[in-house]
Amino acid sequence: MVTTISINDLKKKLKDIFCAENKANRKYSEIWLSDVDFGGLYQSEKFVVNVKAEHQIASCNEEIKYIVTNLFKQLSKEELSFIWRVDVYNSDEEIHCQSEDILIYTTFDAC
Repeated sequence: MVTTISINDLKKKLKDIFCAENKANRKYSEIWLSDVDFGGLYQSEKFVVNVKAEHQIASCNEEIKYIVTNLFKQLSKEELSFIWRVDVYNSDEEIHCQSEDILIYTTFDAC
């Protein structure tokens, strides 16, 4: 049976994931999705997960790896298919870290 996921379901799941993180040592004050613009006038249905970090980021690579690993552990393949990349902003709302595009699968190696 194929289940479909809505953007609202994804938003709720992301909120739950990052709220759980806030109970640990890391602190994220804002999480939002933004559309990926491929240069056209169409809705791509791909999103950037934007995260505003309030903690000191020692390494962008480690921060992105930590977030992406967490997302892969807690989101389904269908949920992950909406996510194009992860961007981390510092407390001054300036982009601090940006991941490479996250490709979950292609039609060549799809399930």
